Order: sequence, then C-alpha cells, then structure tokens
Amino acid sequence: MVRQTGPEILAPAGSMEALYAALHAGADAVYFGGKILSARAYAGNFEKEEIIEAVALLHRHKAKAHLTLNTLVKNPELRLLEEIGNTLCEAHIDAVIIQDMGIYLFFKRYFPELALHASTQMTVHSVAGAARLYELGFQRVVLSRELTLKEVRQIMEAVPVEVETFVHGAMCYCYSGQCQMSAAYGERSANRGKCAQPCRLPYQTDKTGGYLLSLKDQMTLFDLPELIAVGIDSFKIEGRMKNPEYVYTVTQMYRKYRDLALAGGSYQVDTADVARMSEVFSRGATSAGYYFMRKSADMIFPEQPKTAKLTNAKTLAELAFVRQKPEQKAEVDFYVQAKQGQPLTLTVVFSGGLSALTPICQRGEPVQPAQKKATTAAEIEKPLRQLGDTLLILNKLELEMDEQVFVPVSQLKELRRQATAAVEAVLCSDWEKGETEEERKARVPIRPLQSIVWPEPYRRTETAGPQVSVLVRTEEQLKNAFASEADRIYLEWSFLSIETMLSYIKVMTATPKQIFLAAPAILRGEELQRFDREYERLRGAGRENGREIGLLLRTADHLAFFRAKGVALALDHSFHIWNQLAYQFYQTEAEPVSICLSNEISYQARSQLGRFEMVIYGKLATMQTANCLANAGGRGKDRSTNPLCRTGATETLNYITDRKGAVLGYHRNCKTCSNTLFNPVPLFLADQPVGYAECLRLELLDETTEELEHLMRLIRQLKQGKRTALPGLSEFTRGHYSKGVE
Repeated sequence: MVRQTGPEILAPAGSMEALYAALHAGADAVYFGGKILSARAYAGNFEKEEIIEAVALLHRHKAKAHLTLNTLVKNPELRLLEEIGNTLCEAHIDAVIIQDMGIYLFFKRYFPELALHASTQMTVHSVAGAARLYELGFQRVVLSRELTLKEVRQIMEAVPVEVETFVHGAMCYCYSGQCQMSAAYGERSANRGKCAQPCRLPYQTDKTGGYLLSLKDQMTLFDLPELIAVGIDSFKIEGRMKNPEYVYTVTQMYRKYRDLALAGGSYQVDTADVARMSEVFSRGATSAGYYFMRKSADMIFPEQPKTAKLTNAKTLAELAFVRQKPEQKAEVDFYVQAKQGQPLTLTVVFSGGLSALTPICQRGEPVQPAQKKATTAAEIEKPLRQLGDTLLILNKLELEMDEQVFVPVSQLKELRRQATAAVEAVLCSDWEKGETEEERKARVPIRPLQSIVWPEPYRRTETAGPQVSVLVRTEEQLKNAFASEADRIYLEWSFLSIETMLSYIKVMTATPKQIFLAAPAILRGEELQRFDREYERLRGAGRENGREIGLLLRTADHLAFFRAKGVALALDHSFHIWNQLAYQFYQTEAEPVSICLSNEISYQARSQLGRFEMVIYGKLATMQTANCLANAGGRGKDRSTNPLCRTGATETLNYITDRKGAVLGYHRNCKTCSNTLFNPVPLFLADQPVGYAECLRLELLDETTEELEHLMRLIRQLKQGKRTALPGLSEFTRGHYSKGVE
C-alpha cells in the first residue's frame, strides 16, 4: 500500500510469518534482524536468503525494509561485516539500523550506499547528539523513548534529520543503550540482544515493594493526532519477539488510526479496537509512555504484570490468514498475435488501478507453418492462462492468429515467463528506481575480499607502573582522594555540589593530579546548560590556579556538545567500545586523553584494541532511568508534587532489595531528575593481571571510613605494579574480566 502523507507505520518482524502479517496489516515499512548481530537474539530472525526474499516481497508491496544490526560487535566479528554488507546491497535494503560506531565506520568506508539509521541503543536524547549524527551521514535517528513530545519537537526543529519514535509495545525501565544490569546478573548482555529482564522481577524499598522496575507497555492510539502534528517521520511498533497475530493486529490499528487522524474531522478510538489489541497481547495495563510526562508512578506496575497472550480459538482461526504469504496481483489483459512468418507476440496491458502503466510487449521466434497438425486457439490459450503463483490476474485474452500454423508449447511457456517477469519488474520499479538488472549490479558491486583493509593487530605491552584514577561521589571520598597518590580524580557532578567541588579546586595548587568533572549519562535540555555553566565555573577556578579541568563523558550526545571546547576529554565505559574500528572512530572524533573500555568485554579483548583505562574496583552503575524509585509508591505523581524531590546535589544513596536479598544502591540524581542503580557488590580485580591497562580506576560509592583507608593504601600498591587483595573485602565479583559477555 502507498501511505498518505504523514508518519510511516513501522512494524516489527521476528520471523517471515510476522513479516507476512505486517504486510497484511498495511505496514509502510518493516524492521527485522539477521541471524547474527541483532539486538533481539532470541527472535527467529532471518538467514541470508530470507533477507533477500523479505526485501523483494516488501518492495513488491511498496513497503520499505529496515535491517536491524543494532548490537555491539566484538573485534573478531568485524570480518562478518563484509558478507553482511554485500548481502544488504544485493537485497537492496532501504536502511540499516545500527548502534556500534565500528559498524558505522566500516559501512561508510566500504558500503557508502547503505542508508544508516541510528538505533535507540545510541541513547540520542539531545539536539547536539542528533545534529552530530546527521553530520556523520545518518539518515534517521531513533530517539530515546524517555523524551517528551516537546523535546522531540525541539530536536526536529533544530536538525533536518529524519526522526523515528516508539508508539507501542514493551518499555525498558532503563534508557536503551545504558543498561548493564542483565550483564551484571550473568553473561547475558542487553547490548547483545540477550537481556535477562531483571527489571521484570520484584524489589523492595524501605517504604514499598513490588515490581518497581517494571514499566507498563506503551499504547498511544488516543494520542496519534498530537504525535502527527509534531511531524514525526516514523511511528515504530515494538515487538520482534511477538507472534504474527500481535504484529498484524497492532499494525492494523495504528495504520487505521493514523489514516483517520490524517483525514481530519472527528477522531475517536473505538474501545473494541483497544480490546482487540489487548486480546492478542497484554501485560494488564498501558500508558502513553513519556510523551506527556517526565516521569510518573502511574507508569509502573504495582503488582506482578499479568501477561496474557492470544488463546481464543475463534480469534486464532479468524487470524490464521496473517501467517500466509500475501499476494499483490496485477489485473492484466493479454493480446496475442500468431502470424505466419512474424514473431510470436504477447502484449500485456494493465487494467484496474494500474491502467496508467505502459503496456509490455514480449516477442518470441517467428511463427512457422504447420507441417502436420496445426495449433488451435485453445492450445495457444491454455499455457498462457496457467499463471499459477505469479502476480498476474488475467481478465481477458484476445488472440489474432493465422490458420495452419504451428506454435510449440515450450515457446508459449517461455513467452509467458518473460511477460510475468517483466510485470513483476514494473511493479517493483518504484523501489528499484527504474534500474535494469545490469545497472543495479554495476552500482552495487560485490566487493572482492582484498578490497577491505582490516585494522592491524594492536601491539600490546605491559605497564610496569600504571596510572591510577579515582571516581569520587562524596566529600569524604574527595578529601581522601586528594590526599592519596592517585594521578587522576573524577568528580561525580550529579552527587557533589558545585560549592564542595569549588572549595577543593581553589586550594589544589600544590597537587599534580589531573581533575575531571564527570558528566552523568543523561543531560536533557536545561540540565545540559546547567552542567555546562557549573563546569565553566570549575574550569575558571582551576585556571586561576594554573590548572585545566577536563571532562569525563558518558554518551556520544555529550561528546557532540563538548568536543569543540578544546579541553581534555576522557570517554567512559558507557561508550561501549568493543572493537578496533569503534576505537579508531572515537580516537578521531574526540582525541581523548583516556578511553575506559566496556566492562562487558574481557580483559584480553580490551588489551587488543588500544591503550585503555579499566575499572578494577567499584559497585558499577547498572541502570540510568528517567523514572524515580523515590516516587514508586505514588506519593507524588510528578516532580512538582513529590515531597522527596530536590533540586540540588545529594551524596546519599537509597537502597532496594531484590528477591534473593541482595541490596542495590540507587541514587536520586535530582540535578537531572533521574535515577542511577548500582550493582550490590563491588568489582575487584586488583589481585588479577591488569598490566596491559595504562590506567586503573577505583569507583567509590558508599564505602565506610575504614574501607576508604584500605582503598587509599591500595592506590600506592597499584602504582608500584603490585597485585594485592583488599583487607575486609569478603564479597565481590570479577565481572567479565575472564570471559566477557556472550
């Protein structure tokens, strides 16, 4: 179907049957993944031949095909990208959705014709982030689900990039791309499409309990006119793990109400349609997500979500057709000439809604006189009418023929085959841009293996005496870190007040330590401006003492904003640098003084990418969320009415307990109106081989005074190249030091 002016309806497909369902429902575009490097590893997904078949089918139905390659790539997996790129070019894919900037760099170098979409896993949440991706050549950005409609509008007004947002389906508690909770619980990383969904489990605070991290599913049918008015380019439906009946029903409803809203006049959602969607899949309750509120306790399930899937036999029978391959037939008329001595001719004239298309004429061998039995009109018509599983519906056949001629059946079948192929090519011509097969192959060559220049293996060497950095979150930690032998101190802006930080910067004339202000992972709107203002105050105080204050950045959005300042930049592990190409990209993009590589890849894997910093101690952040656990009990619907909300920094933590009794700290980032969750036990690697790292980091959180003293002494031993245990540390994790995530 050709959509009206307005946002496309983008449907999910985890299998070929789900893709069929999306087409039956009238999807304008479908997104699906391959068997490898897909962020829904447990969906059925598509083999190479299925990708080519799926794209051809979608194009035949005037729908676009988006391939999801939105996962992180390990260094040895980079060589898979060549075959993937060739497959996608051969299939003539419309867009590739990616997260890893290593994939970006590879495709821009070797497959520049591929249109790239920035996945929601890239956590794009600001004008600066969207603008930089547009400059880099991304055609579209999928914005973070947490943005309000006002923020979406601001990005669209400032940046001419296409914008895609989610309108329906499951919602993560964490900002997409910022969750390491699943990996912390085991080896299943959300960044590899293998999320174990710990957010769907029960937790307890000191005030309330329940499924505090489990968000209601998103449903925006009632709000489509407002979303359309903003000008969003694509409405995305979540659900590559869902069955075809879900895909069909939800896509059909959004197509129906998108068209109704565009038609103008009265807009009203039929409650029967909402009930129909709930019948195919429901967790018991829905919300519109974050479009109209920054956060709300109403978005959280107070009790265990009651997941219901379609079981009604009658409804299943009614929807059985959605799993069948859809057919798009072209009504045609055949005009046949069989004149002796002239080429056998078949002219195909389009009728119905395609009557404006130019007729197609196919010619065969010259017609011969009959030597024995002449061919009858019925014998000519019979093979031409055998259209079987083709796109043609034959309305009429007119035959003009001489008597006493002979036409072989094989020639009639070949003429029919040629005509059928020509019709199919015309039906896909809008998507093939009028190219012949030879032109397409010339434009999209299959590249020879030797054309790819792979990065040289990094020559790693062990460091005898590494640098040591400390990330501090309280004034007591800051005081101890200044008195220690640490080379670098990271000041956690969301915990520390500007006054506390200034008081130490102003008296640091004698210390050679490098000082960096650590930005939170998420800074939206005025928050980013406030952070920048306070950074400039610290920077000014540092300059008065002859020192430059650097920045520790945690997302690419902030790199896009701060890269022009010309200050020392350090990139944190939340940049998810997993391979040499991503490492190369960020070395060029940021020229950082330090890159802390991902905690989800092994130590040996990190050592093969380049010079790096690594965390060897700390309760690591596992989630960045726009919601607030202090608000989970519903004591305040939003920031203005919640008595627990603050506007300044707070160094204190609150805690939740999981079903096994583990105590997780969470911090109310009141400067940014968000929460950060932390692992219940610290990572500890100081007694392991870590010599390839040029800088070893300690991340402090809620240590006692005694524990701080032990850690400060540990710094001296680390600088001497010693491996050592930590007194009193009985419970800890090695993280992914040895194996890395799956």
